[in-house]
Amino acid sequence: MIVALVLFAAAQGAAPTPPAPETPPATAAPPAAAPEAPPTEAAPPAVPPTEAAPPAEPTTVVDGWTIVSFTSEPRLPDGRPTEERCGFERDVVVEKLVGTEKVIKRALLRIPCEKDAAGALVPGAPLLTFPGEPAATPPVVAATEPKKEEQPAPPAPRPCAQGEKPLPKDKLPPGAVACVEMESELGVPFLKGELTRFGDVQITNQKSSFGVGIGAAALDDALFLQLRPDVNVHWGPFALGLGTPLRFELLDFSQLSLNDPSSAGTVVAETGRFRTEDWDQLEDFFRPLRYLTWGRKEDRLYVDVNRVHPVTLGHGQLVRRYNPNLDIDEDNLMVAADGYTDVGGVELIAGPLPMPRLIGGLFFLKPMGGFVKDDDVLGKSWSIGLSFVSDLNAPTVLDKRANPADGRTQLAVDSSGQFLWSGRNNPVGDVVQGVGLDTEVKVLKLDVVDIKVYGDWSQLFFPADKSASQAFGAFSAGGATVGSLLRMSFGETPVRPINQEKEEVRAGQAPREMKAAHAVRVRLEGRTFDPRYLPSYFNTMYEVDRLQFGTVEHGARASLPTKIGFLAEQEGEPWRLGTYLEASYSWIDAVGATVVYEDALPLGQGTEPVRNRNLAIHLETSGGGFLQLFASYHYRNFDDLSGLFTFATDNEILYGGGRIELLPFLFLNAGVQRAFRLGFDDDDVAGTADSRGRRYSSIGLSNVWAGNFDVELGWQF
Repeated sequence: MIVALVLFAAAQGAAPTPPAPETPPATAAPPAAAPEAPPTEAAPPAVPPTEAAPPAEPTTVVDGWTIVSFTSEPRLPDGRPTEERCGFERDVVVEKLVGTEKVIKRALLRIPCEKDAAGALVPGAPLLTFPGEPAATPPVVAATEPKKEEQPAPPAPRPCAQGEKPLPKDKLPPGAVACVEMESELGVPFLKGELTRFGDVQITNQKSSFGVGIGAAALDDALFLQLRPDVNVHWGPFALGLGTPLRFELLDFSQLSLNDPSSAGTVVAETGRFRTEDWDQLEDFFRPLRYLTWGRKEDRLYVDVNRVHPVTLGHGQLVRRYNPNLDIDEDNLMVAADGYTDVGGVELIAGPLPMPRLIGGLFFLKPMGGFVKDDDVLGKSWSIGLSFVSDLNAPTVLDKRANPADGRTQLAVDSSGQFLWSGRNNPVGDVVQGVGLDTEVKVLKLDVVDIKVYGDWSQLFFPADKSASQAFGAFSAGGATVGSLLRMSFGETPVRPINQEKEEVRAGQAPREMKAAHAVRVRLEGRTFDPRYLPSYFNTMYEVDRLQFGTVEHGARASLPTKIGFLAEQEGEPWRLGTYLEASYSWIDAVGATVVYEDALPLGQGTEPVRNRNLAIHLETSGGGFLQLFASYHYRNFDDLSGLFTFATDNEILYGGGRIELLPFLFLNAGVQRAFRLGFDDDDVAGTADSRGRRYSSIGLSNVWAGNFDVELGWQF
């Protein structure tokens, strides 16, 4: 044991120089003179000392374990560094042969202090403790007390294998060694960001994969052969998706009439035609890039270029889950980028690429973030933000005419299927602009829950109607919101399967990285706003509402005003009082759900509808490689719930999809959506145009069904 102590002292560096003897008192008699020593040969000159090499770490056996390396410097129990000979601790890696198996573990080495016969503190017997096991406290014994005979140490526990649970001692087979579950020393991070993929318009594989799908797609009244190359890469915070469907017409039933047998030939008239509607705009040539993402929303750095899921700015009072792909013939690409530090940050959005029309940004400052400690929740979290967003070419009134046959309203459409209005082809036309001022503070922050409260004021500025009718002039309107966001994150589950962990984790030498097992988010807002303003103006339905806002009978949709036109009509109506509720739950890597409800009522007697009652429901499975499902349903601008899930009106939207693994190289994929597409009535003569190349629709955008199914050959991991 003395040898072991000497070796440990050598590892700490040379022992401190003992104190010099005390100087005799001044009154003491001087010592007698020593006899003169005989002359001796002069000593050789001293050689200048050279810097010695640092001593090697010792190999020491403690309680049957061999210390193979030291992973920290000596420290006191409170963490302060020390150079004392005893009373310190160090992190070490030890090994031991158990049967025929070598067990390697991390441990804590303690060198206690004992008193010798003179009462001085000297190093005591070293002790080892292991994670999850209580540390033994050595007794303080005098140096003269005879030491008891050491008992052999019991067999050391081993880390449990995947799926193995520790057994009580009375259940262990004879000679078996108990296992212990390695406890995480990394902690479970609080889960931030969105909990579900609510707002996605198509399924995205949550696993890394590559393959080619071969199947069919149904778009409105036509059936297509579909080839779909697909690549998905997920590597830490990085995600990349590539691929786009290539469609070739098989059958077209749009011109088939049961009253006209001669129309049967139109069903196969264009069989084999490549569907050019997918590639008739400049932005369509970006279709192969589906998403390119770094991080998650609410991370310190988040970058997202995608055509799959929506974008939100700040608390969502101006932009909330904006989706540019409600038209089944559109596949637009958006970009969002967030970044923040302790003193402030920024959020930016733009799209569709490559010539953005909707742009916006939020800049926020944390006045006390750089001066207060982390445990000062209020000071650290308080922020003030300024936001701006704009649609650079928003229609006020669409070009239209009265149907010569019956006087119905018809909307003008160009050869590419786009609505026409004054200045539509200009890079910047009539501009809608929004400005917002907000503040927020976190009032509670615990390990499993936090709560923030916030307030917003948003103002929208609308252009005047510049058409021949000049129905309204430029105007602005705004509203206030007070809200709170509750987030809960509890339980723990491994970040990755045990077979994907590093060797030291599988051997029990390092803890597994854990994440929350369950999470909940609840957002509640109270609102009051001008009748010519709507909260979250740039929302999920904006790309349809900006052209045709509201609900009417299917045959009269062309009479709907633009969103700007509808709000202009609300002049003189009373202010609104509204509420917004959003709740999400996620059982991580299993299932997730989100429900949203918003409503408003007039603060007085009014004659016009509020048009702010909306419901959305989202369900999904997540993380399961063999089965992935999602479905999102939106019911917009409704008066009552009688039309819920009837799919009889044009204010219902549905997106759904699924993926199932049959074999490691064989997958089935399916998708369905009820979105929008330009439609024509029978008497609109869809195939003809006037002298200016215009066609006319008495429907405009209306709900249509679309779906696809394919068999994919590939690999996912």
